[in-house]
Amino acid sequence: MPHVITPECCSDASCVQVCPVNAIHPAPNEPDFGMTEMLYIDPQTCIDCGACVDACPIGVIFDGAQLGGAQKKFAEVNANYFERERPLLPLYVLPPARTPEPARLRVAIVGAGPSGHFVAEELLRRADVTIDIFDRDEVPFGLARTGVAADHVRTRMMQREFDRIGRDPRVSYKLGVNVGIDIPMNALREEYDAVFLAHGASQSRRLPVDGADAVNVVGAVDFAQWYNGAGIAPFEEGLRPRKLVVVGGGNVALDIARMVLLDEPELAASDAPAAVVDTIAAWGLREVDVLIRGGIGDAAFTVGQFVALEGLHGVAIDIANDDVDRAVRDGVAHDPSSDYGQKVAAAAGYSRAPRATGDKVLRFRFHTGTQAVLSDTEGRVRGLRVSSDSAGEADLDADLVVVALGSRPEVIDGAPTIGDQGIVCHTEGRVTDSVQGSPLRGLYVVGWAGGGARGGIGSHRTGADRCVSAFIEDFIPETVGATTPASTSTTRGEHHVAG
Repeated sequence: MPHVITPECCSDASCVQVCPVNAIHPAPNEPDFGMTEMLYIDPQTCIDCGACVDACPIGVIFDGAQLGGAQKKFAEVNANYFERERPLLPLYVLPPARTPEPARLRVAIVGAGPSGHFVAEELLRRADVTIDIFDRDEVPFGLARTGVAADHVRTRMMQREFDRIGRDPRVSYKLGVNVGIDIPMNALREEYDAVFLAHGASQSRRLPVDGADAVNVVGAVDFAQWYNGAGIAPFEEGLRPRKLVVVGGGNVALDIARMVLLDEPELAASDAPAAVVDTIAAWGLREVDVLIRGGIGDAAFTVGQFVALEGLHGVAIDIANDDVDRAVRDGVAHDPSSDYGQKVAAAAGYSRAPRATGDKVLRFRFHTGTQAVLSDTEGRVRGLRVSSDSAGEADLDADLVVVALGSRPEVIDGAPTIGDQGIVCHTEGRVTDSVQGSPLRGLYVVGWAGGGARGGIGSHRTGADRCVSAFIEDFIPETVGATTPASTSTTRGEHHVAG
C-alpha cells in the first residue's frame, strides 16, 4: 500500500532526495516548496520501497496499511494534493558541493534556530568554512525547541538533526549573546568574512484594540515558550481560568487550544515540563473559544492540523451550522480536494458529530472580529467585545486571552529593516541598505527574519540554499584570491567575540 506522510511533517526534504521514483512533492526545486503545510506522497507513483521512512528525520512517514483511526484520513490528504497538482519536474538533485580555494572563510550565523542550522548545513557541504552560531538564548534550536507544540513530539525531534550539525568540529555556538546589544553589528561584520541573519520572528503581534494591555492578555509566542519550558508564565501566578479565548486562526492557535484541552495523561506524555502539566491539569478548562475574523476557507490553519483535531479525546468540536452552511455556499465552485474543500468537509463533519455527556468544548467562532478587551477594576481581563456578521456585537467572558495573530522579527541594530516590522531589507537573500537599495557586502538574511512568519521548519531550507548560493557567488568566484573582499581584510576590528 502507498506510503503516507502525516501532518507533523517538518518538510526538510530528506525524503525527497532518496525517493527513486519522484513521488514526493513539492520538492525544493518546485514553486510550492515551503508554501504547503507539509510534503505529500503520490499514491499513483509510490512503489512502497520504504526509502522515505528511513530518511525521515522525525519518523512521520508510514505504510498506509499501518494507519488507523483518524490517521486514515491522512492518506486522503496526501492523495488530494495530486488531484490538483501533478508535478512533472525532474528528480530533485542536490546542488553540487564546492570547495573554495585557497583559504577557509569565517562565517557568523545570528540565530540558532532551524534557519541558522540549515544555513550551517549547506555551508559545511558546499564551502570550506568555520562557523560561529550566535543566539541570545542560552540553549540552541529556536523554533524547534520553543515554538513547536509540546505534544508534537515527533516534529520536535528535528532538534536531533540540528544537534548533529552543531557537533561538527567546524561549528561553534556563542550562546547568551545578543547581537546588536552585546556585540554591535558592525563589529561582527569586521570579525567575520560573512554574516547570516537567521534570528527568526520571536515577537508576538499585539491585539490592535482598546484594552489590549490588560493583565492575562498574552502573546502566543510567550505562551508557547511557557508550555515548552523555554520561558516564564506570561500570566498571573495562581491564575485559575474558567475560560480561555484564542484570537487568531493559524496553526499556533490550534496548538494552544489543543494543549490546554489535553487530558493529564496526554499532557504527561508530551514534552511539556512537569510544572506546566500540573498547571494545565489544575486549570481543568472545559471550554476554549477560537475567534477567527474570516470564514472556514480563509482560516490560516492547515488542513492536516484541522483534521487532526478529531483525535482529541473527550473534546467536542463546536462549529455553528450557519458557518458551515455559509462555507459550503461560498465554496461551491471549489474542488473538494482543494484545501478549501477539505476544510469545509472537516468542519461539516465536526458540526454533525454527536457530543458525549461531559465533553470539553473547542468552539470555533468564524466571521468574528475583536472590538475591545474588557477589564475588571483591577485591570485584569474579564472578557472580549466581539462582532460577527450574523449576531452583531456581543460580549464574551474570558479570564485568559491568547493573541495568536502571528509574530514579527526583533529589530537588530545595524540591520536595515522595513519600517517597524523588523523584516530585514534584502534582495534574494543579500541584505540591502534600504528597501530596493544596494547590497551590503557579506551580509545575508534567511527565514522569517527576511520574509515574515510564514511556513514551517522545513520551508527554511529553500532560503538557506538561496543564501548560501549567493555567498558562494560573492566569495568564491573564478577570480578568488585575486582581490580581497573588504570584509576579509587582514586587519580585524578591535572588538573580539567572547567565546
